[in-house]
Amino acid sequence: MASSAPLSAGARAQPTDAQVAIDGVVVGKGGQRRKLTPGRHVVRVVHDGYAAQERLVVATAGVHESIVVELSPQPDPPRVVRARRHALGWGGAALATGVLAVGAGIPLLAIHGRAYQRDCNVDPLGNCEFRYDTRTGGAVATAVGLALITTGAVLVGITSAKRKRSTRARLAPTGDGLVWRF
Repeated sequence: MASSAPLSAGARAQPTDAQVAIDGVVVGKGGQRRKLTPGRHVVRVVHDGYAAQERLVVATAGVHESIVVELSPQPDPPRVVRARRHALGWGGAALATGVLAVGAGIPLLAIHGRAYQRDCNVDPLGNCEFRYDTRTGGAVATAVGLALITTGAVLVGITSAKRKRSTRARLAPTGDGLVWRF
């Protein structure tokens, strides 16, 4: 049988100046202790720029509990997510095209000046009249390929660095009892 005596509950929030509401009534900022009547209570924590979180707390007489809520930064709006995906796609395309260009440019540089095997008219010094002239094309393809690889790596690196890591809930013992960390 539940007692009508109030119990004590502490609410800590990250960021510490987040607003805490219990059962729809704002009780102040995080880091406060409140007495609750036994039963179910909804604790809501909000802060500008962060995703609000709610916890259902079942209060029992004589039990002291601490509630720890770490808010996650507000998710980006869909247009920002689409822009990042778009940049990631362009970065991957630039990397792939750059690798292909370098793969074509290096062989062109390697065959520059070699004689054609079929149409070789030898001059008095023994040199073939028809030679590959691929230095310019090879140099341009290699330079463009390296520029595309650099651009693609930067785009992929920037968009990958902005991804958020996910958080997991953990239950940890404290002096006040058990604490859920989110």
